Amino acid sequence: MAADVHVVARTGWTAAEAHRALLEAAPAGPFDAATVQVGVNDQYRGGDPRSYRDDLAALLEAVSGSAGRIAVLSIPDWSVTPHAAGHDREAAAAGVDAHNRQARLAADAAGAAWVDLTEISRRAATRPDLLTGDGLHPSRVMYEQWLGPILAAIVPEGR
Repeated sequence: MAADVHVVARTGWTAAEAHRALLEAAPAGPFDAATVQVGVNDQYRGGDPRSYRDDLAALLEAVSGSAGRIAVLSIPDWSVTPHAAGHDREAAAAGVDAHNRQARLAADAAGAAWVDLTEISRRAATRPDLLTGDGLHPSRVMYEQWLGPILAAIVPEGR
């Protein structure tokens, strides 16, 4: 199955930053599907989970005008990575969970599919091959593990 992909977001953005960029980019739809994965930086920068939900809801509203199916992908848990050394790993994981709860509420309210990838990301605690050389970002191996759940959410059955 071949697909044309249009990427708007960049690593490091918050939900509000991604929303602004989407409005500026104004990608020409309609698109069959869209995936939205944003929020790590909202959490990492100490943002309030409810404010994140509001920003994500605005982003999803903007996406909904051009995409047939929308999947919101959960925030990966960076607390299990080498990058988290020197941070309170337990507090970071709890923050990721709190932000993911709010993301799921925003996804449900928008009628978007929720795809929980966080548990896969937590395997990186014992699987360094799931991370890139920077010890933080997902590797190709992790992305390959994410692909099945994502496709199940956005590809109609029978295709």
